[in-house]
Amino acid sequence: MPIIINSSNAFILFDEVALVEPGDSGAAFGSSNFYDYVIVEGSKDAGKTWNYFLPGWSCRDNAAWLTRFNSLLDANGNSLAAGDMSLLKKRQLDMLSSGYFKAGDTILIHFRLYSDSYVLAGAGQLISEYSNTLLAFRSQN
Repeated sequence: MPIIINSSNAFILFDEVALVEPGDSGAAFGSSNFYDYVIVEGSKDAGKTWNYFLPGWSCRDNAAWLTRFNSLLDANGNSLAAGDMSLLKKRQLDMLSSGYFKAGDTILIHFRLYSDSYVLAGAGQLISEYSNTLLAFRSQN
């Protein structure tokens, strides 16, 4: 369902665990050394093109996630570690911070996980407690 972004408090709030392959330490999102990632994107053209609210992230974004990912690796470097609820961390995304979206835009939102073909991504991403109670947007009629 499309939403219209309000001018203030335009946040997406959720709890998550992201046990996806970390890139090299210090690698920038979009570089060849960033590897797998999760991302939240919006579309102003009914899903034809997508732009991020915040650059993608991996288990390197949280020390507990990185420790868990690396706690059980097979001979090929694939993580066999499982996530659990104790790893959930709150995330707040400002829909206006990327500069691509502005107040009044009608958008779709999706969550995406990208995994390259080199190392299995691990457990993936768990999203919980997605909330629109503090989101400053309204449904479009």
